[in-house]
Amino acid sequence: MKRVIVLGGGIGGTTVANRIRKGLEAEVGAGQVQIQVVDQEGIHAYQPGYLMVVFDKMRPEETKRDESSLLHRSIQLVRAEIERVDAAANKVVLKGGKELPYDVLVVATGSVIHPEAVPGFTEGAHSFYDLANAQKLRAAIQQFTGGKILIAVAGMPYKCPVAPLEVTFMLDDYLRTRGVRDKTEIHYAYPIPKVFGIDTVAQPMQRLMSERDISTHLLFNVDRIDPVGKTVKGVEGETIPFDLLIAIPPHRGSDVVGASGLGDKGNWVPTDRFTLKVEGKENIYVLG
Repeated sequence: MKRVIVLGGGIGGTTVANRIRKGLEAEVGAGQVQIQVVDQEGIHAYQPGYLMVVFDKMRPEETKRDESSLLHRSIQLVRAEIERVDAAANKVVLKGGKELPYDVLVVATGSVIHPEAVPGFTEGAHSFYDLANAQKLRAAIQQFTGGKILIAVAGMPYKCPVAPLEVTFMLDDYLRTRGVRDKTEIHYAYPIPKVFGIDTVAQPMQRLMSERDISTHLLFNVDRIDPVGKTVKGVEGETIPFDLLIAIPPHRGSDVVGASGLGDKGNWVPTDRFTLKVEGKENIYVLG
């Protein structure tokens, strides 16, 4: 029997596990192929919903579902913490020492936020990349009565490239609905010379920002945050004051990638962009 293991029960891991099952339906049904999804919590978090929570468009509980409810009944869900991948021996080592052999491995462990990488981030910035922080930001904007709001990106790459744009325009709409937009300055800071990396998006978004009186600070790479003085200093030398800071936190690849020796110093996995194979590994794929 051939064994396919998917590490991670997020959107990527869940989707690919179901698609592999569908593509190998006859082989799975005949017991020739086994598919396992390994996830520590066994709870699927719908991360795009966190921004919806900020603006009361989703309830917090709506962002969670049992992972097993999203997988085909023939896919085995293994609720366990992953210690590392032993690529030389084709096995996944779980916490406690249990080992799962594989013929094909899909690494879909995603990225993790790393706010500690920027001095002052934890004390001075709000974010929405996990449910707890999304709820804190929701409370902060509900209490906001006017002043300067800064949206900034504190590190690249990050999950969901359009997230800074989404939160900016949703915030603009929210403040108008509350009747405090005329008392608020919205500032958008981005690390490159345009508001987004793709021109067909950047150009209309820049136009809309001008129409909605949203100020832009381009080529602004966050160096540090002063939570007491309420300023963000950029690597390029510019300093932007704020009353409320919404920032995209720095990201890293998962610890499992680092412990397995599959990634670089940031735990990002070198990948063939056309096949999604891990470079140098014929039976390990990565996505997310």
